[in-house]
Amino acid sequence: MKLKFTPIPTERYEQLINGGLDAHERMPIKQISDGGGMPCRHCLADIARGDEFFTLAYSPFETQHAYAEVGPIFLHANACEAFKAAGMPPSFLQREYYMMRGYSKTTKAIIYGTGQRVATADIEVAVAKILQDDDCDYVHLRSASYTCFACKIVRG
Repeated sequence: MKLKFTPIPTERYEQLINGGLDAHERMPIKQISDGGGMPCRHCLADIARGDEFFTLAYSPFETQHAYAEVGPIFLHANACEAFKAAGMPPSFLQREYYMMRGYSKTTKAIIYGTGQRVATADIEVAVAKILQDDDCDYVHLRSASYTCFACKIVRG
């Protein structure tokens, strides 16, 4: 099964870097990267040492509900292109583990049994297995260390 790794929507990214408020209705915090492996959730590449970036609260859900988690993410402060390449984003390959969860088309809730910690090398196989469930709309990939939203994965 082909998979598509999708970043946060460009429209939302542009709002946030141009003065929009985050999920807690606060201004994103602008900082300078020390090059410590902070992936931008729009281009899905690590933010280089010396680059400006924002830290902010983000919810990848369109509506609020019991499973609509909010957590910290990083974004390049200067406009970057959304990730569109085939396959897994290169920044992901630098990390050992991720958390993933499948979400239902009908209820929008987590599909129990899909939540798991997975080695980077096993992401594609594990996601493809979760997406075999016809009710699974998408899978969220999150940091295994901090549970920050990394990206959404859909059938490609």
